[in-house]
Amino acid sequence: MTSAAAAASAEPPVFAVEERLVFESGGTHWSVPEVEVEAAQWLALVPEDARPGDDPSYELARVVATILPPERGRLRLLGQDVYALPPLERQQLRTQLGFVHRAGGLLSNLSIRDNLAMPASVHAQLDLEQEYAHVTQMLQELELLGVADHLPHQLNELDRWCCCLARALSLEPAWLVVEGMSAGSPAARLPVAWSTLLRRRADRGLSMVVCLPTTDVEFEAAFVECGGSVVHYGRAGGEQ
Repeated sequence: MTSAAAAASAEPPVFAVEERLVFESGGTHWSVPEVEVEAAQWLALVPEDARPGDDPSYELARVVATILPPERGRLRLLGQDVYALPPLERQQLRTQLGFVHRAGGLLSNLSIRDNLAMPASVHAQLDLEQEYAHVTQMLQELELLGVADHLPHQLNELDRWCCCLARALSLEPAWLVVEGMSAGSPAARLPVAWSTLLRRRADRGLSMVVCLPTTDVEFEAAFVECGGSVVHYGRAGGEQ
C-alpha cells in the first residue's frame, strides 16, 4: 500500500450508521441497518413495504442531515458522533454537507441568484465580486443563467429543483443529502443534474445519500449503474 493509499484508508467514513438507526415517521418506527459511505461513494436508502401514505424519506433525510435526532442508534459524519455534539458544533459540522429538499426550500421573496448567493455570503466570507462570480459559475454549471433573476414560483419544477441542487453544492460540501429522489423526480429526468453530480464525484470526491420515499426499481437500477449502492430498511421491531 502506498503512503497516499494508507492515509486514505485511515480516514473515517464520510457517513456511518452504527447500532441500527431507529426513527419515527407517521406513527411508524423504521430501522436503518449499519452502513458506511466513504468519500466519492453514493448510497440510496429505500424503505421496504411502504404503504400508501407512508413516506419515511422526509424524516430520514432530516436525521441524516443532522436536523432531527433519531430515537435510537448512532450517526457518525466525518468520524464524529453527530447527535452527541453540542448544538454549535453540530451546526458547524452541518456546513460541510449540502441538503437538497424535495419540496424546494428556496426563499420565495428572493431571486434565484440571491437564493444561491445567501449561503456563500453567510458562510464563505466572499466579497461581492467573488460572490457574484461564484454564483454565476454555479448557474452556468446547471444551465440556469436564463432564470437567475426569476423568483422561485416563476420556475418550472425542473429548474426549481436544479436551483436547490445548485444552492446545496455552492459551498463545496463533502457530501450531499437528497430527499425523495426517484425515477420520476426532476433530477432523474434532467441529464444536466446527473452530469453535474457525476462530475463532482469524479473531480472532488462528492459523497451522496439519497432517501427514497418508496421502492423504485427503475431508479435503483440506474443508481447502481452509476456506481451507487442501495440499502433497504424496514419497520422496527416487527411493527405492522
